[in-house]
Amino acid sequence: MPLTLKLFGNWAPAHASRSPFPRGLSRLKSELGYRIHQLRRRYSYQLVSSPDKHTTAVLFGQAVYVRPLVDDFLNYIGPRPAQNVPRLPSARLARQLACDHGLVIFHEDAVPRALRAELIHQPKSVGMALELTGPLAQTRAALSLQTRTQLKNIEARGLRLEITRDLSLIPEFYERYYIASMTKRHETLATVVPLDWFYQYMQNDGELLRVFDGDQWIAGIIATRSADGYRLEQSGWLDGDPQFVNAGAIKFLYWQGITRAAELGLPRVHFGGSSNDLSNGILFQKSRWGARIVRTGDRYHDWPLLINPEHPAVGDLLTRRTLLFTDPANGFFVLSTRPPSEVPAYSSQSPSISAWYRLRETPAPADRPDSATPSYLPATLHPWFDSVPLKPARKAA
Repeated sequence: MPLTLKLFGNWAPAHASRSPFPRGLSRLKSELGYRIHQLRRRYSYQLVSSPDKHTTAVLFGQAVYVRPLVDDFLNYIGPRPAQNVPRLPSARLARQLACDHGLVIFHEDAVPRALRAELIHQPKSVGMALELTGPLAQTRAALSLQTRTQLKNIEARGLRLEITRDLSLIPEFYERYYIASMTKRHETLATVVPLDWFYQYMQNDGELLRVFDGDQWIAGIIATRSADGYRLEQSGWLDGDPQFVNAGAIKFLYWQGITRAAELGLPRVHFGGSSNDLSNGILFQKSRWGARIVRTGDRYHDWPLLINPEHPAVGDLLTRRTLLFTDPANGFFVLSTRPPSEVPAYSSQSPSISAWYRLRETPAPADRPDSATPSYLPATLHPWFDSVPLKPARKAA
């Protein structure tokens, strides 16, 4: 039987295999794994490259869960060569690697003290929430005309909702709805949670919202509730078949989730996480329901990054993506090559965005007006970005 190390500090997934060893040996094994990981994190870094080695990202401190960011930077999805370099990380080394490769990604505990003022912080994901500040009719009226029209047509089909806390339905929902939908939509990129989590959702005052078309159960979503709001946790549609999405089952579930939160007198609906790319399609679709991007978690939910805007790979990344970063006021600012007017989600997300910085092709002249200086960025990045004036944010629905 292969030996599986369970590491401290959330380095192993929540569903990691239980150790076959007695408790004392298991504790010793865990401690040994932790010490080995600490040594690797402190005395090495990784180079992760595209297959042609044309683009390389640098990871300091064995940074974990960076796959989406690295995929975006390399502009490649699939197996990638990775080289572990046994060398003590330092600020000087990190600057040199950023100069050579364009991007260095840190684990928070591996950031050299002398480098902290030069980093920007990107959330690993962003939350999306709709504030329920008035009657349900007012919330519906605040939706876009297109969304209201789609919802009206979906309701005309006669879909019906059933809310249940029957635990015997969980295994079927997990396999035929959630897993099937995740794997068919995202294929090898799918990140799924274990079945145990679904039972934990139900124990956390959770309920299963099921959508029926006639007598056929076509989609569902597990939701939990607390004083903070109604949280739409995990969803899926029958056998991952896109016909049910196209028929409006998920849109119907979103509206029913909003309705349910209002019935329960809760202050908001949480639509789950989304990409840190403002041009992401899922983020845009959730925006149509009035959901706003919000911060989630603590410092361990951010990637500290050292970037070199002069490197072509950084320019390519900011051309393909409109990336969100955290500002000191617990909000967001944007780095991109595009203006806000070219990003459809900006109009609805503007209340959450404090600044927008466009990458320049050449460094700014010394006499640039102060109003164009990107104040939320480290001074080392100022010459490479211009601050874009933003229109006053429209009030949230």
